[in-house]
Amino acid sequence: MYIKQSRGFRALSVVCLAGWMLLIPPLFCANRTCPPPDFPDGGRYEPLKAEYEVGEAVSYFCNRFRPMMIRRDMHDGDKTVICKSNGDWSEETPFCETWDKVKNPVTSSKELESTIQDGNRWSCFETRNDTEEILQFSLDPEALVYAVMLCWLKSKKMVTVASPIFVKTIPAYSDGCVKLYHPKDAPDVKIGNITVQISSNTTGPLQLCEVRVFTKSDKWCGHPPKNYVLNGQLAVNRSKAVLLCNEGFREKEGRRIYATCKNNKWSYLSLECVEGKPRKNEFLGCNPPDFPERGQYEPKKAKYEVGQTIIYLCLYDRFITTDDMISLNEGIVSACELNGKWSEVVPFCDTPTKLRNPFTDIIRGSYESILVDGDSNTCVPFNETFVLGLSFDHEANIYFGMFCFRKGKAEVKITVFDVSVYTFPVESVNDNITRCSAMPFQKTDKTDFVIVEVIPNSGSIILCELQFYSMDDKWCKRSPKTVPNGQLEVSRRKAVLHCNEGFREKDGREVYATCENQTWSYLSLQCVEDTPQEDTNISAIVVGLVIVIVFLILFGLTVFLIRTKKIRGICALHEHRNRNNNISLPISGGCNTTELPQIETTTI
Repeated sequence: MYIKQSRGFRALSVVCLAGWMLLIPPLFCANRTCPPPDFPDGGRYEPLKAEYEVGEAVSYFCNRFRPMMIRRDMHDGDKTVICKSNGDWSEETPFCETWDKVKNPVTSSKELESTIQDGNRWSCFETRNDTEEILQFSLDPEALVYAVMLCWLKSKKMVTVASPIFVKTIPAYSDGCVKLYHPKDAPDVKIGNITVQISSNTTGPLQLCEVRVFTKSDKWCGHPPKNYVLNGQLAVNRSKAVLLCNEGFREKEGRRIYATCKNNKWSYLSLECVEGKPRKNEFLGCNPPDFPERGQYEPKKAKYEVGQTIIYLCLYDRFITTDDMISLNEGIVSACELNGKWSEVVPFCDTPTKLRNPFTDIIRGSYESILVDGDSNTCVPFNETFVLGLSFDHEANIYFGMFCFRKGKAEVKITVFDVSVYTFPVESVNDNITRCSAMPFQKTDKTDFVIVEVIPNSGSIILCELQFYSMDDKWCKRSPKTVPNGQLEVSRRKAVLHCNEGFREKDGREVYATCENQTWSYLSLQCVEDTPQEDTNISAIVVGLVIVIVFLILFGLTVFLIRTKKIRGICALHEHRNRNNNISLPISGGCNTTELPQIETTTI
C-alpha cells in the first residue's frame, strides 16, 4: 500500500498520523514541499531535483539568447522563483519568446543587411558616420506587434523606433539591448512595417547588431496554463502546453498535448500520469549530441530528458566558440528541447593562428615572446602605453582575438590595414587569477600583420597572453547536420562519424563532411544496426561443427562399407581326407559356415 501525494505535499510522518488519531490538529506537522516547476518551451531551470524544500529557489534560463517574458517585462538573463509554504512557486512560469521573420530592411544607403536579423548579436551592420540612416522592416502578413528589441554596440547616436501605433527615441550610449513594448492604452492594430531611424552626427558610426519583432496571433495566450496533473510538469509556450510525466510515470493513453490556446484562453484536455515506464515511442528527449574535436561534453548519458543540460568544454585551454558565443573557462551550456534537438549548435574548439615573435616600441629582450608562448600564466607588467606589432605565419582573415591579463585596467585597440577594428576596456582586481577577454571582429580582408595598442589606466596592467584566430577557405561557420544513430566529431574543416553502440557505418567509412569555400560537402554515410560479434562467432562455430560432424559420418560410413566388402569375399576351401576317409573342410577365418553348401561324400 502506498499514499499518492498531491502537488506540494509529502506523505505524513508517523507523528502526524498519531496526531490525526488523537484528533490533534495536524497542520503544525504538515511538511510541505514544492514539486518540480513547469518550465518554458525553449528554456530550462536549475537546479533539477525531485522536490524542493520551502524557501529553495530555482532559476529560469532561455536558450539561444531568446528573451524571457514575465507578464509585460522582458529579461535578458535568468529569473528566480522560490518555493512557498503552500507548495506553490512564488511566480508563474515565464515564456521564452521567439521573434518573427521580417523582410530584409530597406535602407537609405540602398544596402540590404541581413546581419541585423540573423539571430547573432555579434554580427553587426555599421551605419554611416555623418548621415542619417533609415531602416524599414516589413511584416508579411501584417501582425499584432507587442514588443520590439534592438541590440547595438556602444555609440553616441540617437535611435528612433516608429510604427503606426508608437514612436520612441532612445540613446545608444552603451553596449546592450533595449526593449520597446506596445503601449497598454494603445489599441490592438495589425501593422505592416516598423522604421528604425539613426541620427546623423560626427561622433562615429553605430554598430547595429539585431532588430527583433515580436508578434501575437489568435493562438497566443498572455499567461501560462494551470497545471492540474499530479506527478507531471508542463513545458509551455504561447500556444500550447506539453505534459511531461515524472520519472516512473507515463501518460495513461500516451498523449502529450495538455492545453491549447485560442483567443487568449486555454482549453484543457484530461490527461493523467500513471505509474509505469513510457513506451519507446512516448519518450520525449534527446539523443547524445555531437561534440567538438579536441573537446568533450558532460555528463554523458544514453538518453536525455527534456530540460536536461550538458556543458561543452575544450581540452588544453582552447577557446570554445559558436557563431554567436565565445567562451574560455565557463564552457557552453546546451539544453534538450521538446522537439528532440539540442538548444545550441555544436561548438568548435578553435586553435589560435601561429604568431611570430612580436616587436614593440617599448619592451626589449625576451618579454615580447612571453606574450605569445601559449601559456596564460606567464605574464609581464606594463605601466605605460605601448604598441605591439604581431605578424602571422600566413595571410588570413582574423575573426576574433583573445587577451589574458591580471590585476590592472586598460583600453585595448586593434588595428588592421590602418583601420581601427575594435576598441574595448579590460579590467581585473585580482593579481593571482588570470582573466581572458575575447574580442569578435567584423569581416576584414586578409592580413599577415596586426597592431595592438594597450593604454593602461590608473597605474599598470599585467598582460599574460595574446592570441588571434583566423579563417580560410576550409573553415565553416557552423557545424554540419547530424546523423541518425550516430555522433559527429566536428572541427572547422571536417566531421567524423561515430555510430552509437549497436550500430556501425554501412560501408566502414568515417569522414562524413568536409568544408570547402566555407560550405559543407556531405558524403552518404549511414549508421545501420550491427549484428553483435559474439552471435556471429557462435554461428560460425556451429556451422563449423556441423560440417565436421557430417564429414566424420561420411568418413565412417565409407570405412564401414570398405570393410564389409572385404569380409564378404570368397572363402577358400581345401579338401583333406583323414585315415577314416572322412573329409574335413578347413574354413578361412571370417566365413560364415551356415552359408556354405552341404557336400555329399561317398565311400570307395
